[in-house]
Order: sequence, then C-alpha cells, then structure tokens
Amino acid sequence: MSADVSSLGKLGDDGGSTRRSSVGRQRLSTGSSRSPWAVQKLRGIVDAPPLTTYPALLEGLQELSEFYEENTRENRRQLRCEMESRTLKSCEQVLKSFAGVQAILSSVQGDVQRMRENVNHISNRLSTARLGASEVVAQTGDLRKKLSNAEKRAQVATLFFKRFLLSRSEEAILESAEISEEFLATLNKLERIHVESKSLLRCRNQRAGLEVVEMAAARREDAYERVYRFVQSRCGALDVESAEDEVESKLLRETIHTLKARPILLGYCADEVGAARRAILVERFVTALTRGGPAGVPRPIEVSSQ
Repeated sequence: MSADVSSLGKLGDDGGSTRRSSVGRQRLSTGSSRSPWAVQKLRGIVDAPPLTTYPALLEGLQELSEFYEENTRENRRQLRCEMESRTLKSCEQVLKSFAGVQAILSSVQGDVQRMRENVNHISNRLSTARLGASEVVAQTGDLRKKLSNAEKRAQVATLFFKRFLLSRSEEAILESAEISEEFLATLNKLERIHVESKSLLRCRNQRAGLEVVEMAAARREDAYERVYRFVQSRCGALDVESAEDEVESKLLRETIHTLKARPILLGYCADEVGAARRAILVERFVTALTRGGPAGVPRPIEVSSQ
C-alpha cells in the first residue's frame, strides 16, 4: 500500500509537467481503441491536480499507510472496520485525556456555584444592610431634628430663666438679713420681672406668666417690707450733727430711691425721718436751754435770760 501511495504521489507530481502530460495523452490516444474505460480513468488521473494541493488528503494517506500494509482483498474488506476501531480508540484516548479536564471543570463549576451562592448571600445581606442603613439614616435625621428643636427650646428656656426668673444666688441675697447694694440690685431686677411678666399674660399659654407674676409679687412684697424696716431703723437713729458715713449714706439714699416704687411706704419713711429730726431738734433745744454747750460753754439760755 505504501508503494501504491508513493507511486500515486509520483504520478501526481509528474502530471504537473507539460511534456509528460502530452506523452501520456499520446499514449492514451493510441490505446483509446483498446479500453475506453481505462483511458478515461487514466485521463482523469493525469488531468487531476497534484496531491500536494491537498495536504489533508496526504496526511490521511500517510496515516493509512501506518496500518494498511498490503493491498489485499481481505485488507480492503477490513479497512472500514479497522478505521472505525482506530477512530473509537482515538475517541477513547481523547475522552481519557479530557477526564482530568472534566474533573477540573466539575471542581471549577462547584466553586463557581459556591461563589454564586456566596454572592447571592452577600447581596441579600447588603440589601438588608441597605434597608437597615436607610432606616438608620431616617432615624438619624429625625433625631437631628429633635435635637435641633431641643437645643432651640433649651436656648429659649435659658433666655426665659435669665429674663423672668431669679438665680439661686439672687434668691439667697433676697433671703439674707442684710440690706446691701446687691440686695437692692436684685430687688430692681425683681421689679423689672414683675413689669415684663405682664406681657406673658397676653400670650396663648398664660400659665408661665401667671406663675412668674405670683412669684415676683410674693417676693417683692417681702423685699419691700424689709427695705422699709431698714430705712425706718436708719431714720430713727439719725443724728443731725454727727458725721455721716459715706457708705451708709449712699446705701440709705439708694434704699429710699428704691422705695419710690412704693409711695405709701416712702411716705411712712418720710414721716419717720421728719419725726426723728423733730425729736432730735427738740432734744437739742432743751439741752441748750437748760444745760448749755459742752462743759457749760456757752451758758444755758435760761441763765442768759435772767
């Protein structure tokens, strides 16, 4: 069979030459009267293109030459079965070769499936987290609004306390027994609170205004009563000719000025001052009339009149 293939190859190569083809045609033309079928067969072989133009055919013939040794009738009958068996063996080898690849692909497919499941799980968790985050953002926005409102209310409350209420230190000053400049300043603030708290009564919510008015009124009455007693005690001890202490005199003037908000109490204080001055003047006149000056100088008025 290999000899036949080589002869066919040589024949195909020789068929490409113009001189040899012409000789073959002459021979075919001389023997055409003998066997027309053979002549046509040979003419087809001679006119056929060379086998080098069909590399696949050459490879097939080369592969066929490996197991097809002799061109016998029995070999030609078994050629198809042999080719099919070799094809099956080749397929089995291919399948065996791809068995490892199939295992790797199966492993990769399992990994891909697990990755898909993990991705789906992560996607679900992300969706849940996104929903939770949106809820947290919404709650955060609400809390920020509430915090802003609370801060505004705290500022309003702080301003309200500073304007309409007394601090603990100021309350302690009002409750102290001593009348000082801080006491008078706190009393003036309390008077201002009493005047300005009336504007709260014109608001929609009058409860705060009523409470402030009641608080200011109660503390004002007590504070003015103490101021009146202080002025009364100081006026009762006045000495016309004694040297006045500047601090005490200033404090007394400020307390009297504070009492202008209570004309009745101020009138009582004025009466007390007038009575005190009259008593002092009468006492001084009696002393000058009967005793005279210090150490009898000047002499009493009675002695001088006699």
